[in-house]
Amino acid sequence: MKPDDEVHSAQLAIYSRLDVIDGKITVLGRANGPQLLSQIEEFVKANPIVGQIYLALDGRKNQDAIVAELESSKPAVSRWLGRMAREYGLVDVVKGQGAGKIYRRDPEMEELLHLTGKIEKWLTELERAKRRTRRKAR
Repeated sequence: MKPDDEVHSAQLAIYSRLDVIDGKITVLGRANGPQLLSQIEEFVKANPIVGQIYLALDGRKNQDAIVAELESSKPAVSRWLGRMAREYGLVDVVKGQGAGKIYRRDPEMEELLHLTGKIEKWLTELERAKRRTRRKAR
C-alpha cells in the first residue's frame, strides 16, 4: 500500500468514526432535548445577557466586538461566554487571524434545539413582562 493510500484509509476511518459519534450525540440530544431546552430557558431568563450574547454570536466577532455591540464589560462577557461554552455547550471558539478568539453559536446545538428563535422569543417575553411591571408601578 502506498503512503497516500494509507493516509486516505486512515482519513476514511476517522470520518466513519466521527459520523458514528455525531449520530450518537444527535440521538442523546433528541432524547434529552426537552430537559436541556428547559435548563437553557431558565438560564437565559435568569440572565438575559446570555441570550443577548448568543444572538450576537455570528462566527466573525471577537470578544471585543461583542462587548462593544452589547455595551457590556469585557470581564462579564468573558465569564458568560465561558459558562455558555462549558455548562451548556452553546458557544464554539473559531480560530481567527490576528483578531483573537472568534466566537459562534454551536452549530449542533442550534440545529438540534433551534435556539436562535427560542432565545429571541424568551427575551421578548422578558421585555414585555418588564414593561407590564413598569406600567403597574405608575
